[in-house]
Amino acid sequence: MLRASLCLVLVFAASAGADVDLFAIAESMGYNPTRIFTQPTEMLLPGDMVLLSEGVYQSDYALSVANTNGTAQNPIVFAAMPGHQVILDGQSASLEARDCSHIIFDGLTLANSQNNLGQGARLTSSNNITLRNIDSSGHTYGVWGMQDLHDVVIENCVFHHNSSSGVNLGASSISNSDITIRDCLIYNNGGDGIQHVGAIAGLSVDNNVIHSNAGAGISLLEGVCDSLIEANLVFNNSRHGILLRNEGSQYVPAGSQDGNTFIDNIIWIGLHAWNGQSPSPADKNAIMFEDLAGTGLTNNSFQDNILVTYSGALVAFSSDQQTVENSFVANTLFRYCGPGVIYTVEGASFVLDDLNSLAHSGMNAFGWPGFDDVSLEYYNTPERFNFGMPEPSAAACLLLCSGMLSVLRRRRR
Repeated sequence: MLRASLCLVLVFAASAGADVDLFAIAESMGYNPTRIFTQPTEMLLPGDMVLLSEGVYQSDYALSVANTNGTAQNPIVFAAMPGHQVILDGQSASLEARDCSHIIFDGLTLANSQNNLGQGARLTSSNNITLRNIDSSGHTYGVWGMQDLHDVVIENCVFHHNSSSGVNLGASSISNSDITIRDCLIYNNGGDGIQHVGAIAGLSVDNNVIHSNAGAGISLLEGVCDSLIEANLVFNNSRHGILLRNEGSQYVPAGSQDGNTFIDNIIWIGLHAWNGQSPSPADKNAIMFEDLAGTGLTNNSFQDNILVTYSGALVAFSSDQQTVENSFVANTLFRYCGPGVIYTVEGASFVLDDLNSLAHSGMNAFGWPGFDDVSLEYYNTPERFNFGMPEPSAAACLLLCSGMLSVLRRRRR
């Protein structure tokens, strides 16, 4: 059922007429629906598609879908007509999926001109939901998803200029599983770029560009396990590149975070905040472990990443145990203020040889990665950053010389 029908405030282009082959349009978008509607209707069935024409659709919940289910073979699709800007202007949420399955939202713009609060996309107790080609700004969160979420895909989206995190996902009493965030651009948000708080297995954060946010690039809190963080470009944010933290609260219990793989990411932390204001990110870490609850941060693997900081340690551990229960292998490390502080344990500083001698770590190298055009002074013009690399990383060269690496991984960003 539809909790709230779309309220059309202003239409810039007429709805498709009878002479338009909507099925041909749907096919050109990669869909094969059984029925097509040009506005939401009650009792949508598996295989139905809603193609929306250009306009601003304004309501408290501009598009809210609840208790609606497609199937794996025949999902229900809500999409903008090709070439049309469909703006969902919602106060509480621009787009909501609640107790739903096998729903696709494609090509929609999520905005809030009413109070700049709420959520761009709000997902709860649903599975097999896809957000594709979504632009979300002007809310508290670009997308907010909580509790009992499974097989969710967020791809080719842009989350920007929200007052808190670009992507904020979590779980309390019922865990999440198998959430994928890939090929997204996340910038100029007032919190973290991506945050997941609470228990989840199978989180995949892949090939995203996350820059110029007021918080950390990626925050994994209170129970993220058996997940993959791969090929992301994280730069020019105001706090840590990747934060792993257990603390717990009255809403989300602390949980162990283990079995996660971080591979082929670029993390760059500069001298100035992206907006030119304080505090400076200069002393922040590329990777920070913070186990305030004592529930464990173990068996996490960091391999073939490029980690750059200004004066902060590349890696900060909150206990000696974490140094031997996690692995750092074949990472390229650079610190603008020199190699004297590669990692810290509760404030005590250690150098590269110390890192490479840890039980499950080794083959890490210190050196400038050879980015095409990266400067500490580009903080307020992030479009000038160019993280291309004509040569293999220092760590990769070290592995090649040692005969331990036969094929270099191809960096996608």
